[in-house]
Amino acid sequence: MSFVKVMWMEHSEPGDNSDIEIQEPSIAQIEEAIAGMNGFSCSYVMLFPSDETSEIYLAIAGGTQGYYFVSHWDGVAGVEIELANPRETSQDYVDVELGQISRRKACQLVDRDTAQRVARIFAETGKLAAELPWKQA
Repeated sequence: MSFVKVMWMEHSEPGDNSDIEIQEPSIAQIEEAIAGMNGFSCSYVMLFPSDETSEIYLAIAGGTQGYYFVSHWDGVAGVEIELANPRETSQDYVDVELGQISRRKACQLVDRDTAQRVARIFAETGKLAAELPWKQA
């Protein structure tokens, strides 16, 4: 059972720039969507636990060179938090596609396995991965 009611994925091909919406996606569909992110034709996946897509969501963006940026928006509380990468100590910046090119610190980016794990936990429980470090944006 998934707590995710709606999944949006970017789909950008020459002549066709549109989001794909999937109602009540399975865990496998969510993981597959993240695995398919390449920073070009797909650079974000958003997971919504309700049909009201402006209130709360988990966003996974990137895919460029294996880098993913993960954030959570709670519109009810008005709080945005970002997943931090505790293994990355570099203050170097990396260009990552987040719907458009964005410079992010390497310590704000995680690998695909981590992004998929966070999405899976969110989809299975409706909660964030508590064992990982989250920072207020």
